[in-house]
Amino acid sequence: MNKTRFSNDFSKFVVLCGLSAGVLFAGPPSARAQVQGLAERNTSKKSGDDNECAIAANPRNKDELFLLSNTSTSGLFAARSTDGGLTWTYPDPSDKTIADGDANQGAAACCDPTLSWDSFGNLYITYINSAVNQIVTLLSTDSGQTFTTLATFGPASVDQPTVVCADTSAPGAPVAVWVVWNQGGSMVARGAAVTGLGVIGAFGNLQTIPGTSGSSFGDIAIAPDGTVVQVSQKPTSGQGPGVLLVNADADGLGAGNFGNPVTATSTNVGGFDFIPAQNSRSIDAEAGLAFDCCPLSPHYGRLYLVYTDEVIDESNDTDIELRYSDDKGTTWSAPIRVNDDSTNKSQFLPKIAVNPASGNVAICWHDCRNSATNTAAEMYSTFATPEGAVPVLQPNVKVSGGASISNRSGVEFGDYMGLTYVGGYWHPAWADTSNSTGDNPNGTSKFEAQSNKVTGGANAHEGTETLAPTAEQFLLGTSNSGGDLASWAADDGNARNSCKFILPNSSSPFIQVRLTFTTSKTHPTAVSFNVKVAVHSTGPEAITLLVEDRTTSTFVPTSVSLAVSNNGQTYQGTATGPFDRYVDANGVMRGEIQIKQTGPSTVALPCSSFEFGQMSVTG
Repeated sequence: MNKTRFSNDFSKFVVLCGLSAGVLFAGPPSARAQVQGLAERNTSKKSGDDNECAIAANPRNKDELFLLSNTSTSGLFAARSTDGGLTWTYPDPSDKTIADGDANQGAAACCDPTLSWDSFGNLYITYINSAVNQIVTLLSTDSGQTFTTLATFGPASVDQPTVVCADTSAPGAPVAVWVVWNQGGSMVARGAAVTGLGVIGAFGNLQTIPGTSGSSFGDIAIAPDGTVVQVSQKPTSGQGPGVLLVNADADGLGAGNFGNPVTATSTNVGGFDFIPAQNSRSIDAEAGLAFDCCPLSPHYGRLYLVYTDEVIDESNDTDIELRYSDDKGTTWSAPIRVNDDSTNKSQFLPKIAVNPASGNVAICWHDCRNSATNTAAEMYSTFATPEGAVPVLQPNVKVSGGASISNRSGVEFGDYMGLTYVGGYWHPAWADTSNSTGDNPNGTSKFEAQSNKVTGGANAHEGTETLAPTAEQFLLGTSNSGGDLASWAADDGNARNSCKFILPNSSSPFIQVRLTFTTSKTHPTAVSFNVKVAVHSTGPEAITLLVEDRTTSTFVPTSVSLAVSNNGQTYQGTATGPFDRYVDANGVMRGEIQIKQTGPSTVALPCSSFEFGQMSVTG
């Protein structure tokens, strides 16, 4: 955010095979900490200061990440990862920046980067231009390799843009994208419907948000039904106290405007509140919003608000607070303190993200609890699952390798940090001077754009689990396209690591299996499996194994044809989502994949058996 002082921010069935079960949102969380940082990286490794970071993950591929930050040179620092943050490359490796005046990289930027990635694969990048009079939004349809200008808003006096996108049930808007910013002292917003990769409709008319004159430092979130909610802080000056105002646009992209503001909370952290860790730039309450967009979450549609408060005004004992609303911001819960320390030190610049596949809430922030002088900040994190009426946060865990002390230059840590949460991992991105990774060319004198890959462990009910299939139930049915009635007998003997189905001779040219798995994953994205296929004859028989592609409802070959004999041949493969999924009568999450086994079109398929071995489910 600019803060006026400009900153450099998922046929009928034949067989079901059940896998070992995990229930959805199981009992109370353990008191044992589960949060763990797995891959802290210095993403920038360049001279000068890089701060005010933003990060997003591709909902279609959790291993694809894109990161932006302010930089002390022209433009914005930009990096991308294709392996979940283990390694980082650059769209422009010559200078590691975009929006710096080079062709096909967007208008030259001043600052304040923000980004969001939708389920079609569109990546939106928004920032303030170099003249500080326009909000620029770029679009990338190739995971941040190339960019085109999607929209430019202004000219006007502008500050603090935020871009967000989300799936919605609103007619004509399977995805909505919104940008909010401060213009001429009030909060304004524009939104557009998205119907495919690279297919973004025109942005609607500018909406000036009622009651926000004199407020700024906003954030915005989109509800599953398309309702849009923004939060801003008022006043924008001084060291507090102040209030956080929330406005909702109930019809989203419809003709209606945002409603009048609701005071969600007061705060003793002002718009320019100086603390020892950031006594040159100052901090604000840095309010952030996030909706629970997981349809299977018990709190589907809940809105979360994170912000900073100060126990006693001007005590520098700042805390991170969490509130929630079950009516899209009209009423709010009592605050829940996020940081669990017993010190009087500063916590600041919080960021919140909710995993749309589970409803889990992750929060990260800068934390000085271990600093005797209240000046050295570390990155801390926690999370909560949506079980229970009230969020129960896991114990705080440090997810940075070192402590950062400001160099008192420019915007210091900045006005915000970045956080994204997809596929069982959340990724914070922050300004760091600790040189904990040992590859800051400036040592500890300049800020680098740091990131980590964080897991909630077993308590999060996410990530990848290995399941041993067992014959839970098997049913008779007819196959598609007039195939024969298939009689099946399950024989898994004493083995619990596999599920074997014995087939009689069949005159059908194919046999189709619907395989169901029970899992703790609320949104499985990939199922890795192996299946050993055998035939009645001594063979070999040419058999092709196909797995249903749920995005197109067609069967596609998973590999070249297998030359199968009565001794069998094993195929190892992965089915990728989205998967059909549902909660059964016992409250257990189930996912489905369909597998078809076929031979030459003129030859009956003399299958003998297929036996499924262990599977791993990622979500």
